[in-house]
Amino acid sequence: MPHRRLTFVSLVLGTLVVSAFAVNSVTPILVRGQTTAASVVAGAPGQEVATIPVDGMTCFSCELHVEKVLKDTPGVFDAEANTAQQNALVTYDPIKVSVADLVAAINTKTGYKARQP
Repeated sequence: MPHRRLTFVSLVLGTLVVSAFAVNSVTPILVRGQTTAASVVAGAPGQEVATIPVDGMTCFSCELHVEKVLKDTPGVFDAEANTAQQNALVTYDPIKVSVADLVAAINTKTGYKARQP
């Protein structure tokens, strides 16, 4: 077999690439698997926290996309999307932005389907 070394190297590289994608998809689930039980809870004074269901996220880059759109929304202090739980945990100022506005931002700017908590 004249290409035995090339075949071996190709298999090792392919295994590394697949492993990297697997770790990339599982790490956020292990690191940020926590959520709040209530869909809207009180945060710090002047802040509320909402858990918005988001369908269609399948990977870490999906989470990053949803988080970026939410964080770019005026009145949002923080956002964490979770692929495993198919939701986004958002800390926001209810005077500046409503949950309906956050749902609309996800639906119009990401391609994922968000709905009211």
